[in-house]
Amino acid sequence: MVDKLSFTGSRAVGQKVMTAAAAGCKRVSLELGGKSPSVVFADADIGTAAAVTMGTVTLGLSGQVCAAQTRALVHRDAMEEFLATAELIGTMVSYGNPFDPEVTSAPLINTRQLDRVLGLIARGQEEGARLVCGGGRADAPAGAFVDATTLARARAAGLDPAAFLADNNSTGFFNGIGDLFRPGPTFTNVTDFRAIVVDSPS
Repeated sequence: MVDKLSFTGSRAVGQKVMTAAAAGCKRVSLELGGKSPSVVFADADIGTAAAVTMGTVTLGLSGQVCAAQTRALVHRDAMEEFLATAELIGTMVSYGNPFDPEVTSAPLINTRQLDRVLGLIARGQEEGARLVCGGGRADAPAGAFVDATTLARARAAGLDPAAFLADNNSTGFFNGIGDLFRPGPTFTNVTDFRAIVVDSPS
């Protein structure tokens, strides 16, 4: 007899769990993937914001955790400082066996996910994103390791603020995106920021 179902993972699978649970009126607890954005205004502590944001993606569970802030909306005036700190945090990553206390980043679940992540990085650049750091396989022991990667893009004419890489929920941390951090479009004021958020499906 099953009294309750608990699931952590993607929204697509979460929907299937809910459908299955409905037939028997089972209780359900779901923790599903999303985009977890950081919003950074010009008067924020930019260094701290960047360190915390990049750190949740690269230091720990390879970004495969519900609190990982896998994208950021950063005020245009703060963007370059934010990116410089994020890139610095990326250089601190140590790859290897997750049971080694010196290691900060474990591999992705398998080579299929590795290929998927590398494909997402390539697609982001095709959409006009600037590769700030990383972008390829990490120099690491055998395993599906991706370099700590940061992609940036300014909001500009012809560049959709809801572009695939920034807003595709299927790329969430639960699916093993790992070590891929992608700031969203920059903004210059609250109205601009609100337009980005409203335009975004996530």
